Amino acid sequence: MSWGYKILAMYGAFILLIGALVFGSYQQDVNLVSKDYYQREIEFQQVIDGRNNLQKISAQPEILLLKDILEVKLPAGSAELKNLEIWIYNASNPAADIKYNEASTVKRTFSFPLTQVHKGQYHLKIKWMENGLPYYFDKEMSI
Repeated sequence: MSWGYKILAMYGAFILLIGALVFGSYQQDVNLVSKDYYQREIEFQQVIDGRNNLQKISAQPEILLLKDILEVKLPAGSAELKNLEIWIYNASNPAADIKYNEASTVKRTFSFPLTQVHKGQYHLKIKWMENGLPYYFDKEMSI
């Protein structure tokens, strides 16, 4: 076999390798944390303000991980909570996410059953408005 055929075989093997990699990449499942990530990035200043406002108050949210229940206790306050959003998400499995939204509530304790939740690393995000100020809390946890 001459060197010309060896070069041709090498190019052919390279093309097959690239084709296999492209085909394999189309078989991968790609999950975004949020489908509206661009809009959330624009609103990131509210997250910064919420973190700063939460640091100014003395109490922080309490997260209790009981056997089959995750309990979230927000700091005591006299005002009604507006636009409450509690999001417990698993980056590797979006089907295991728990999302809770409430437009207006005076309730400060929330319980989430964990019987159907897959074990793994989760990220907890809590956003709410109280007295016209935004608040934001996040925490990584293992369930």
